[in-house]
Order: sequence, then structure tokens, then C-alpha cells
Amino acid sequence: MLYAVLMSLLFEISLSRGVTTDLSTRGLTEIPTNISVTTQVIRLADNNFTSIPDFAFEALSDLLFIEIYNCRITNVGNFAFSGTKLSSLYIGNNFLTSLPNLTAVASTAKGLYMRNNLVARISQRDLFGIRMISELDLAANPLLALPDFLAGLPLLTTLTLEDISFDCCWKAASLQTSSLVLQVDDEPCKDPEEFRLVPWTVLMPNELEETACSGFSQTMNKIIK
Repeated sequence: MLYAVLMSLLFEISLSRGVTTDLSTRGLTEIPTNISVTTQVIRLADNNFTSIPDFAFEALSDLLFIEIYNCRITNVGNFAFSGTKLSSLYIGNNFLTSLPNLTAVASTAKGLYMRNNLVARISQRDLFGIRMISELDLAANPLLALPDFLAGLPLLTTLTLEDISFDCCWKAASLQTSSLVLQVDDEPCKDPEEFRLVPWTVLMPNELEETACSGFSQTMNKIIK
């Protein structure tokens, strides 16, 4: 509910930036093809889409903002947003297991907001597909491990990882020392055990740098045995 309210507020701000087409809560199962070509903001939330196919919005050359949260989306085509000027994609509350590839809109994409999906793993190759963005919201995804966000996303300024527990180890140390606006839970550490009740703001970068990540430790134990 809070997410929906937040997205609505953000889109109210965007209304002044161009023509808005609101197709929310229409029971749609496919992206319509008869959308006004002057559309700059499109609202498609609360429909029954299962995928966004390639070139779904190619006729909308002025399209900047897409709101398509709380649908049933499991797949986004690599060229789904080709032909647009997409700046921000709000695609939370769906069933995606991987990040959408925004390479086709690399010159314009700035924000990806996909909280409460099913993303468990993110590779550096996955990050390459969104390397141009400056804001990333992954809150409430079941991430098993954090990738190197700063190496993969050189323009990143804001990262949201709320409702995610992660290894507080050397892989997370750069998040402590960067100028990134980072939003995490007060006590986000799932490992090591001694950090589980320690507030993120209290952890020192050198403590993280000196801590092995759980997967690495398990691998070393197997090698030693």
C-alpha cells in the first residue's frame, strides 16, 4: 500500500512534464497498441500482464515514464523499450527474477524501481544491462548476495536495499565508504552472526573489509577438507 502511494506521488510530480495516459486497473493482459503517440507518462499499474515484449512501446517516441507495478510480469524483452526516451521505470510488485535490460535506452534511462519482485541473484553482467542508471530500488527482493554495485553502475547515486538481509563482509565494505545514498534496514546483516544485531551505521569499514563473506568461507572449508 505504501509503495503504491509513493509511486502515485512521484507520478503526480511527473504530470507537469508531459502528456499522461492512464490505463491502470483495466484488466489488460497485453500492452495496448493504440496509445496516443504524444504520451510521455504512461500508467499501467494493477493490470494482468505476464510479460513486456520487445518493441512494446516503439511507437511512443516521447515516452519518459512507465508505471507498471502490481501486475503479473515475469519477463521483460531486451528491446521492450526501444524507440522511447525512457527515463524512469516503476515495475515493482511483480514476479521478475532478473533485472530488465535497459541497454536499448542507455542514453536516457536514469531510474529503475523494482521493489518486491523475486530477484535472488544479480551478476555483474546483469548490472551491465542497466549500467547507465543513477537510482536503483531493489527493496524486498530475496537477494542471496550483493553484487559489486559500484563497479557495475558507475553513475549510481541512490541505492535502496530495505527489507533485504545481506552478508556484512568485504563485498559490502565499499557501500560504507562511498558517497552513495544508501537505504538499508537498521540491522541488515544476516552474517556473520556477531553483526546480526549491530546497526549498519555503527559498523566500521575496516570491520567489513576484514570479514570473509559466508560463501567464500564455505568454499574454503570444502577446499581444506
